[in-house]
Amino acid sequence: EELVDAQIEEQMQELLSQMQFGLEDYKQLYAEMAELAQKVNRSVVTVTSVVSDVDWFNELYENEASASGIIVANNGKAILILVSAGVLTDADSIIVTFCDQAKVNAELVQRDTTTGLAILSVPLVSIEEETMDVIDIAQFGSSNSAGLLGIPVMALGSPMGTSGTVCYGIVTSAGTVIDQPDSAYKTIATDIYGSRNATGILVDLEGMVIGIIDNMNTGNDMGNLLTAYGITELKRTIEKMSNNKERAYLGIHGADVPKEAIEESEIPNGTYIKAIEMDSPAMNAGIQSGDVIIEVNGTPITNYYELLSVLYNASPEDTMEVVLVRQGHEMSVAVTLGRR
Repeated sequence: EELVDAQIEEQMQELLSQMQFGLEDYKQLYAEMAELAQKVNRSVVTVTSVVSDVDWFNELYENEASASGIIVANNGKAILILVSAGVLTDADSIIVTFCDQAKVNAELVQRDTTTGLAILSVPLVSIEEETMDVIDIAQFGSSNSAGLLGIPVMALGSPMGTSGTVCYGIVTSAGTVIDQPDSAYKTIATDIYGSRNATGILVDLEGMVIGIIDNMNTGNDMGNLLTAYGITELKRTIEKMSNNKERAYLGIHGADVPKEAIEESEIPNGTYIKAIEMDSPAMNAGIQSGDVIIEVNGTPITNYYELLSVLYNASPEDTMEVVLVRQGHEMSVAVTLGRR
């Protein structure tokens, strides 16, 4: 038996010696990652806004600001681009630079005040055939995967504050919900040290976009570590913005009812109202913090996501009949949805 054990140990040592990771393997690994980054960059663009102004001497001059965006769709008439809306403030013109450095003018389709993102449109007729041959539409992955924590990722676009930069790192946390009205967007945090003004995307090693970089939600104690909106919760917003459909506004901060509350206090399943936005449709209808919404227009609501789905399919000026529970008593209120 000891002889067999010794032979097994010798075989294992031999296998381990053959599996040593050398410099050539290290170079090959990063060469493959660089090749993947180059491929994904076909869907990355630089968006430059131009603002005209007059100086003290009454001379006209132009200011420029830029951010990295991604191509999200081709609707048959135009290429649609997702980008941070902050760069578009007071823009007189918007220029999109594709991966082959071709420059074209773009128009704003819609911006979302909650996420600070915008959709731009570039007519297909303004894009040369040579450019169409090299650009690509970004492929969205999932940011809800249980195995997201600790995976290697690439930050592409402008993670260092300038276009065309790339960084490598890992996901350090995922799934933290951002406290914003009528939404349940989640953040992805990384160990990548970048610019506080970083824009662009987080990509996994399959080349799938899992996050849109946005450091506005980075805590002060995290310095310049890159964070992003998880792409899964953003998909519906991107789709609605791309179709230029207005989002209905209710004005609540919600959450699922905790299991402990259901079991111990007999609170029903539904959307728990944590807070109400001032002068919002919800406040005007009489909805209060602490209420639990259990039904909308005859449709049962068992969690916060279901309420958000109803809002996603609604339009401004729609009236909803909301059934809620307040301090153990069921009541009904009519809510006329507004605009953000």
